[in-house]
Amino acid sequence: GFYLGTTGSSADNYDLISSPPPAAAPVPDFDADGDPGLTLKSSDAKDTITDPAKYHLWTSVAASPLALDGPVTLDLWSSIRNFDTGKDATVYASLYDRAAISDSVARSSNSQFRTRPAGPAT
Repeated sequence: GFYLGTTGSSADNYDLISSPPPAAAPVPDFDADGDPGLTLKSSDAKDTITDPAKYHLWTSVAASPLALDGPVTLDLWSSIRNFDTGKDATVYASLYDRAAISDSVARSSNSQFRTRPAGPAT
């Protein structure tokens, strides 16, 4: 499996890593915005977004072709700013396939999850 890393090639592109990052208390401020964790601002989740405050990538370069044969699962723990339980949130997650011999990119999967405070994703 892969885990969402906390560093990478740029401020908006982190590495997928093979083991979970170590637990830390308090949670580090990965983007230096004064809040713990990684903050993402509201967006419409379009592929044309270029503001790194509105999206984040995690990438992995496979040493050899990687075939995904079966379901892909994303376990994502998150919160709303200041742990506000009176707000809903929408999380967009996409899985892309980039051909090794070209710059072409295909969106393999795109999911939208609406979460409600203290409730499961729907």
